[in-house]
Amino acid sequence: MNLDVSSITIERAHQARKKNIGGKSQTIIAKFLNYKDRDRVFKAKRKLKGVFVREDFSDRVVEKRKQLVFHMNEARRNGKKAFISYDKLIVYDEHGGPPVRVHVTPSMFRSVISTP
Repeated sequence: MNLDVSSITIERAHQARKKNIGGKSQTIIAKFLNYKDRDRVFKAKRKLKGVFVREDFSDRVVEKRKQLVFHMNEARRNGKKAFISYDKLIVYDEHGGPPVRVHVTPSMFRSVISTP
């Protein structure tokens, strides 16, 4: 997939507040005018050399995702397909059953992740 940057419209872009540490590039936050442009950039992000593209989540979502990473790794160790989508942990049964959305409660993690 080739990304034609001349056709992408950015509504607003600015540098993040964080200081430039150790000579690394400064973080830029961009808001796309069209969702289709954003989607095209995210689909091509692995092919973009020298550019790191990621979502800019709120502090609340970042904290929740940090909590979910441990449980996602635990589910994967138990042979299940698991990933984080926004602020939810999605766990698939190894037999291809329907996915289970897991909210952040330790008792639910134990029951969903350790089921044979």
